[in-house]
Amino acid sequence: MSLDDLASTVSEFLGAPQAELLAIAKALDAEGLLGAVGPGGTWQVVASSLTNLLLGAMSKCSPADVAQTVSRLREATTDPRKAPGEEVPRSILDHPLFSKRHLLGEALDAIILSYGADDGFDDEAYG
Repeated sequence: MSLDDLASTVSEFLGAPQAELLAIAKALDAEGLLGAVGPGGTWQVVASSLTNLLLGAMSKCSPADVAQTVSRLREATTDPRKAPGEEVPRSILDHPLFSKRHLLGEALDAIILSYGADDGFDDEAYG
């Protein structure tokens, strides 16, 4: 599967413009977050390819910021512990939506949009 094919498939699934998905895919691929070099030096989809492209598309951030956003989402944790010298990962439990009853899908929507907007978990814009 080519990068164009992957972006086209996800675009069709999400109902998002193909050009937008291709720009996100290219930005993620440039940072090594979308595929892997397989036998003979060919690009190939790996297990995290689709996850990363979906996270990037759902975050609604610009292609310039998508790699950082996807990396932050992949590192989100409910464990506030950290190793010495490491930056403390932002805990999912810090998100305001977790302080009240919610549906998992609603919480995930808010978290993904919040990370994409880099808004410090201010979910008022997301309901």
